[in-house]
Amino acid sequence: MTSRSPGEDASLAGLPGTDAGTASVPAEAAPAAPAGPGQEPLRWPSPYPADGQAAPEAYPAPARPGQPKYGSPSTAFRGGRQAGFRQPGYGRPRSGPGPSGGLGQARQPVPQGRAVQPRDPSLASGWERLLAMTVDWMLILGASFLVLYSQMERLVQQVQAVSRADEVSQAAGQAAVTHFLRDPSTASAYLSYSLVVYGLAIAYFWILQATGGATLGKLLVGLRVVSFMDRTRAGIRATGLRTMVFLVGPVAFTFATRLGPAGGIISLAGAAFWIADCAVLLSDPERRALHDRVAGTLVVRTARRSRSRPDY
Repeated sequence: MTSRSPGEDASLAGLPGTDAGTASVPAEAAPAAPAGPGQEPLRWPSPYPADGQAAPEAYPAPARPGQPKYGSPSTAFRGGRQAGFRQPGYGRPRSGPGPSGGLGQARQPVPQGRAVQPRDPSLASGWERLLAMTVDWMLILGASFLVLYSQMERLVQQVQAVSRADEVSQAAGQAAVTHFLRDPSTASAYLSYSLVVYGLAIAYFWILQATGGATLGKLLVGLRVVSFMDRTRAGIRATGLRTMVFLVGPVAFTFATRLGPAGGIISLAGAAFWIADCAVLLSDPERRALHDRVAGTLVVRTARRSRSRPDY
Protein backbone atom coordinates (compact mmCIF):
# COMPACT_ATOMS: atom_id res chain seq x y z
CA MET A 1 0.00 0.00 0.00
CA THR A 2 1.33 3.47 -0.88
CA SER A 3 1.61 5.78 2.11
CA ARG A 4 0.53 9.38 1.84
CA SER A 5 1.83 12.33 3.78
CA PRO A 6 -0.25 14.06 6.40
CA GLY A 7 -0.59 17.12 4.16
CA GLU A 8 -2.14 15.09 1.40
CA ASP A 9 -4.65 13.49 3.76
CA ALA A 10 -5.50 16.87 5.23
CA SER A 11 -6.08 18.40 1.81
CA LEU A 12 -8.30 15.49 0.85
CA ALA A 13 -10.27 15.77 4.05
CA GLY A 14 -10.77 19.52 3.56
CA LEU A 15 -8.92 20.49 6.76
CA PRO A 16 -7.08 23.81 6.82
CA GLY A 17 -3.30 23.51 6.80
CA THR A 18 -0.46 25.76 7.75
CA ASP A 19 0.92 25.73 4.29
CA ALA A 20 0.40 23.98 1.01
CA GLY A 21 0.03 20.26 1.59
CA THR A 22 0.31 20.52 5.41
CA ALA A 23 -2.67 20.30 7.78
CA SER A 24 -2.72 21.79 11.25
CA VAL A 25 -3.89 18.91 13.37
CA PRO A 26 -3.21 18.85 17.11
CA ALA A 27 -0.77 16.22 18.12
CA GLU A 28 -3.07 14.82 20.75
CA ALA A 29 -5.87 14.37 18.20
CA ALA A 30 -3.70 12.57 15.67
CA PRO A 31 -2.65 9.09 16.74
CA ALA A 32 0.84 8.02 15.75
CA ALA A 33 1.22 5.45 13.07
CA PRO A 34 4.06 2.96 13.18
CA ALA A 35 7.04 3.91 11.02
CA GLY A 36 10.02 2.05 9.73
CA PRO A 37 13.44 2.05 11.32
CA GLY A 38 15.12 5.44 11.17
CA GLN A 39 11.85 7.27 10.28
CA GLU A 40 9.61 9.53 12.29
CA PRO A 41 6.21 8.11 13.20
CA LEU A 42 3.40 9.27 10.94
CA ARG A 43 0.32 10.87 12.47
CA TRP A 44 -3.00 10.41 10.67
CA PRO A 45 -5.69 13.08 11.01
CA SER A 46 -8.45 12.25 13.46
CA PRO A 47 -11.92 11.88 12.02
CA TYR A 48 -13.30 13.94 14.91
CA PRO A 49 -12.67 17.69 15.14
CA ALA A 50 -10.74 18.95 18.12
CA ASP A 51 -12.40 20.86 20.93
CA GLY A 52 -13.55 24.24 19.75
CA GLN A 53 -12.88 23.41 16.10
CA ALA A 54 -15.81 23.35 13.62
CA ALA A 55 -16.06 20.80 10.85
CA PRO A 56 -15.39 22.17 7.35
CA GLU A 57 -18.39 22.67 5.06
CA ALA A 58 -17.05 20.43 2.35
CA TYR A 59 -16.71 17.45 4.72
CA PRO A 60 -19.30 17.22 7.48
CA ALA A 61 -18.13 15.61 10.66
CA PRO A 62 -19.35 12.09 11.27
CA ALA A 63 -21.81 11.41 14.00
CA ARG A 64 -20.47 10.91 17.48
CA PRO A 65 -21.01 7.68 19.35
CA GLY A 66 -24.61 7.20 20.35
CA GLN A 67 -26.01 9.48 17.58
CA PRO A 68 -27.63 8.28 14.32
CA LYS A 69 -25.29 8.11 11.40
CA TYR A 70 -25.59 10.48 8.48
CA GLY A 71 -27.65 9.09 5.60
CA SER A 72 -29.59 6.58 7.74
CA PRO A 73 -33.40 6.74 7.22
CA SER A 74 -35.43 8.30 9.96
CA THR A 75 -37.94 6.33 11.92
CA ALA A 76 -40.70 8.35 10.26
CA PHE A 77 -39.66 7.08 6.84
CA ARG A 78 -38.72 3.51 7.65
CA GLY A 79 -39.91 1.01 5.09
CA GLY A 80 -39.89 3.57 2.25
CA ARG A 81 -43.04 5.42 3.34
CA GLN A 82 -43.78 8.22 5.73
CA ALA A 83 -45.50 7.41 8.98
CA GLY A 84 -49.16 8.34 8.91
CA PHE A 85 -49.26 8.64 5.09
CA ARG A 86 -51.30 6.14 3.10
CA GLN A 87 -49.91 5.48 -0.30
CA PRO A 88 -52.43 4.83 -3.07
CA GLY A 89 -52.30 1.50 -4.86
CA TYR A 90 -51.69 2.73 -8.39
CA GLY A 91 -52.66 0.30 -11.10
CA ARG A 92 -54.48 -2.06 -8.71
CA PRO A 93 -58.23 -1.30 -8.62
CA ARG A 94 -60.09 -2.63 -5.65
CA SER A 95 -62.54 -5.47 -5.98
CA GLY A 96 -65.21 -3.52 -4.17
CA PRO A 97 -66.16 0.15 -3.98
CA GLY A 98 -63.70 2.25 -2.00
CA PRO A 99 -64.46 5.06 0.38
CA SER A 100 -66.09 8.14 -0.99
CA GLY A 101 -63.46 10.38 -2.50
CA GLY A 102 -60.60 7.94 -1.66
CA LEU A 103 -57.65 7.33 -3.91
CA GLY A 104 -58.33 3.59 -3.99
CA GLN A 105 -61.91 3.86 -5.20
CA ALA A 106 -62.89 1.26 -7.78
CA ARG A 107 -62.87 2.38 -11.39
CA GLN A 108 -66.24 2.86 -13.00
CA PRO A 109 -66.77 1.39 -16.47
CA VAL A 110 -66.56 4.04 -19.19
CA PRO A 111 -69.28 3.69 -21.85
CA GLN A 112 -67.97 3.26 -25.35
CA GLY A 113 -69.10 5.76 -27.97
CA ARG A 114 -71.47 8.64 -27.57
CA ALA A 115 -74.26 8.32 -25.03
CA VAL A 116 -77.71 7.96 -26.57
CA GLN A 117 -79.86 10.94 -25.74
CA PRO A 118 -83.65 10.53 -25.56
CA ARG A 119 -85.43 12.09 -28.52
CA ASP A 120 -88.03 14.80 -28.13
CA PRO A 121 -91.41 13.04 -27.84
CA SER A 122 -93.09 15.84 -29.77
CA LEU A 123 -91.17 14.98 -32.98
CA ALA A 124 -92.95 12.86 -35.55
CA SER A 125 -91.44 9.44 -36.08
CA GLY A 126 -90.45 8.07 -39.47
CA TRP A 127 -93.26 5.54 -39.78
CA GLU A 128 -95.87 8.19 -38.89
CA ARG A 129 -94.63 10.46 -41.65
CA LEU A 130 -94.53 7.62 -44.18
CA LEU A 131 -98.05 6.58 -43.21
CA ALA A 132 -99.34 10.13 -43.63
CA MET A 133 -97.53 10.41 -46.98
CA THR A 134 -99.11 7.17 -48.20
CA VAL A 135 -102.59 8.40 -47.32
CA ASP A 136 -101.94 11.71 -49.12
CA TRP A 137 -100.74 10.03 -52.33
CA MET A 138 -103.70 7.64 -52.36
CA LEU A 139 -106.05 10.61 -52.13
CA ILE A 140 -104.22 12.47 -54.92
CA LEU A 141 -104.13 9.46 -57.26
CA GLY A 142 -107.81 8.73 -56.64
CA ALA A 143 -108.84 12.34 -57.25
CA SER A 144 -106.81 12.46 -60.49
CA PHE A 145 -108.50 9.28 -61.69
CA LEU A 146 -111.90 10.82 -61.12
CA VAL A 147 -110.92 14.01 -62.97
CA LEU A 148 -109.86 11.99 -66.05
CA TYR A 149 -112.42 9.28 -65.66
CA SER A 150 -113.27 8.91 -69.37
CA GLN A 151 -109.65 8.55 -70.46
CA MET A 152 -108.86 6.30 -67.55
CA GLU A 153 -111.84 4.08 -68.42
CA ARG A 154 -110.57 3.55 -71.97
CA LEU A 155 -107.09 2.90 -70.62
CA VAL A 156 -108.45 0.26 -68.27
CA GLN A 157 -110.31 -1.42 -71.17
CA GLN A 158 -107.09 -1.57 -73.19
CA VAL A 159 -105.26 -3.18 -70.29
CA GLN A 160 -108.02 -5.77 -69.98
CA ALA A 161 -107.78 -6.54 -73.70
CA VAL A 162 -104.03 -7.12 -73.37
CA SER A 163 -104.60 -9.55 -70.49
CA ARG A 164 -107.25 -11.50 -72.47
CA ALA A 165 -104.95 -11.72 -75.49
CA ASP A 166 -102.17 -13.06 -73.33
CA GLU A 167 -104.45 -15.82 -72.08
CA VAL A 168 -105.17 -16.96 -75.65
CA SER A 169 -101.51 -17.34 -76.72
CA GLN A 170 -98.13 -15.88 -75.97
CA ALA A 171 -97.79 -14.44 -79.48
CA ALA A 172 -101.19 -12.73 -79.24
CA GLY A 173 -100.25 -11.32 -75.85
CA GLN A 174 -96.98 -9.85 -77.14
CA ALA A 175 -98.78 -8.26 -80.12
CA ALA A 176 -101.40 -6.73 -77.80
CA VAL A 177 -98.71 -5.30 -75.54
CA THR A 178 -96.84 -3.78 -78.49
CA HIS A 179 -100.06 -2.22 -79.80
CA PHE A 180 -100.91 -0.86 -76.38
CA LEU A 181 -97.53 0.81 -75.91
CA ARG A 182 -97.46 2.34 -79.41
CA ASP A 183 -101.05 3.56 -79.32
CA PRO A 184 -101.12 7.41 -79.18
CA SER A 185 -104.13 7.31 -76.89
CA THR A 186 -102.12 5.38 -74.30
CA ALA A 187 -99.32 7.96 -74.27
CA SER A 188 -101.86 10.80 -74.15
CA ALA A 189 -103.73 9.25 -71.23
CA TYR A 190 -100.48 8.64 -69.34
CA LEU A 191 -99.28 12.21 -69.90
CA SER A 192 -102.63 13.72 -68.95
CA TYR A 193 -102.88 11.64 -65.83
CA SER A 194 -99.32 12.53 -64.74
CA LEU A 195 -99.96 16.25 -65.23
CA VAL A 196 -103.17 16.12 -63.25
CA VAL A 197 -101.52 14.12 -60.46
CA TYR A 198 -98.63 16.53 -59.96
CA GLY A 199 -100.83 19.57 -60.44
CA LEU A 200 -103.14 18.38 -57.69
CA ALA A 201 -100.14 17.42 -55.54
CA ILE A 202 -98.67 20.92 -55.69
CA ALA A 203 -102.00 22.54 -54.75
CA TYR A 204 -102.77 19.88 -52.14
CA PHE A 205 -99.49 20.01 -50.21
CA TRP A 206 -98.91 23.75 -50.57
CA ILE A 207 -102.38 25.09 -49.72
CA LEU A 208 -103.24 22.71 -46.89
CA GLN A 209 -99.89 23.04 -45.14
CA ALA A 210 -99.81 26.82 -45.51
CA THR A 211 -103.33 27.37 -44.21
CA GLY A 212 -103.87 24.58 -41.69
CA GLY A 213 -100.35 23.32 -41.11
CA ALA A 214 -101.18 19.74 -42.17
CA THR A 215 -102.51 17.66 -45.03
CA LEU A 216 -105.36 15.20 -44.63
CA GLY A 217 -102.94 12.35 -44.08
CA LYS A 218 -101.09 14.30 -41.37
CA LEU A 219 -104.38 15.23 -39.71
CA LEU A 220 -105.36 11.56 -39.68
CA VAL A 221 -102.08 10.53 -38.03
CA GLY A 222 -101.93 13.60 -35.78
CA LEU A 223 -99.03 15.58 -37.29
CA ARG A 224 -98.47 19.15 -38.40
CA VAL A 225 -95.78 21.17 -40.18
CA VAL A 226 -94.16 24.01 -38.21
CA SER A 227 -91.18 26.31 -38.56
CA PHE A 228 -87.92 24.81 -37.36
CA MET A 229 -86.74 27.99 -35.59
CA ASP A 230 -89.68 28.75 -33.30
CA ARG A 231 -92.16 25.92 -34.07
CA THR A 232 -94.84 28.32 -35.22
CA ARG A 233 -96.98 27.74 -38.30
CA ALA A 234 -94.88 27.62 -41.47
CA GLY A 235 -95.64 30.44 -43.91
CA ILE A 236 -96.60 30.36 -47.58
CA ARG A 237 -93.01 30.70 -48.77
CA ALA A 238 -91.68 27.88 -46.57
CA THR A 239 -94.48 25.46 -47.45
CA GLY A 240 -94.21 26.29 -51.16
CA LEU A 241 -90.46 25.65 -51.19
CA ARG A 242 -91.00 22.49 -49.20
CA THR A 243 -93.56 21.22 -51.73
CA MET A 244 -91.35 21.95 -54.76
CA VAL A 245 -88.31 20.19 -53.33
CA PHE A 246 -90.48 17.27 -52.25
CA LEU A 247 -91.91 16.79 -55.77
CA VAL A 248 -88.78 17.45 -57.86
CA GLY A 249 -87.65 13.82 -57.63
CA PRO A 250 -90.95 12.21 -58.68
CA VAL A 251 -91.50 14.76 -61.46
CA ALA A 252 -88.02 14.18 -62.95
CA PHE A 253 -88.49 10.43 -62.75
CA THR A 254 -91.88 10.60 -64.51
CA PHE A 255 -91.34 13.08 -67.35
CA ALA A 256 -87.60 12.90 -68.11
CA THR A 257 -87.95 9.68 -70.12
CA ARG A 258 -89.59 11.67 -72.94
CA LEU A 259 -86.53 13.89 -73.43
CA GLY A 260 -84.53 11.40 -75.51
CA PRO A 261 -81.26 9.68 -74.52
CA ALA A 262 -80.42 12.29 -71.87
CA GLY A 263 -83.83 11.79 -70.32
CA GLY A 264 -82.83 8.40 -68.95
CA ILE A 265 -80.00 9.94 -66.94
CA ILE A 266 -82.28 12.68 -65.62
CA SER A 267 -84.89 10.11 -64.72
CA LEU A 268 -82.36 8.06 -62.74
CA ALA A 269 -81.13 11.21 -60.99
CA GLY A 270 -84.70 12.07 -60.02
CA ALA A 271 -85.26 8.57 -58.65
CA ALA A 272 -82.01 8.78 -56.65
CA PHE A 273 -83.00 12.14 -55.19
CA TRP A 274 -86.41 10.77 -54.26
CA ILE A 275 -84.85 7.79 -52.46
CA ALA A 276 -82.30 10.02 -50.70
CA ASP A 277 -85.10 12.27 -49.46
CA CYS A 278 -86.82 9.30 -47.82
CA ALA A 279 -83.52 7.86 -46.50
CA VAL A 280 -82.61 11.09 -44.73
CA LEU A 281 -86.06 11.17 -43.19
CA LEU A 282 -85.55 7.73 -41.64
CA SER A 283 -81.96 8.32 -40.46
CA ASP A 284 -82.09 11.91 -39.20
CA PRO A 285 -82.46 12.25 -35.37
CA GLU A 286 -85.05 15.01 -35.83
CA ARG A 287 -86.79 13.16 -38.70
CA ARG A 288 -86.18 16.03 -41.09
CA ALA A 289 -86.12 15.11 -44.75
CA LEU A 290 -84.18 17.02 -47.39
CA HIS A 291 -87.20 19.16 -48.25
CA ASP A 292 -87.55 20.04 -44.55
CA ARG A 293 -83.93 21.17 -44.34
CA VAL A 294 -84.19 23.29 -47.48
CA ALA A 295 -87.45 24.94 -46.39
CA GLY A 296 -86.57 25.22 -42.69
CA THR A 297 -89.57 23.21 -41.49
CA LEU A 298 -90.20 20.48 -38.96
CA VAL A 299 -92.97 17.90 -38.59
CA VAL A 300 -94.20 17.45 -35.03
CA ARG A 301 -97.01 15.68 -33.31
CA THR A 302 -100.05 17.54 -32.12
CA ALA A 303 -100.17 18.51 -28.45
CA ARG A 304 -102.71 15.81 -27.63
CA ARG A 305 -100.69 12.99 -29.25
CA SER A 306 -97.32 14.12 -27.85
CA ARG A 307 -98.73 13.92 -24.31
CA SER A 308 -100.60 10.64 -24.68
CA ARG A 309 -98.11 8.62 -26.76
CA PRO A 310 -94.41 8.38 -25.89
CA ASP A 311 -91.74 7.83 -28.54
CA TYR A 312 -89.87 4.54 -28.70
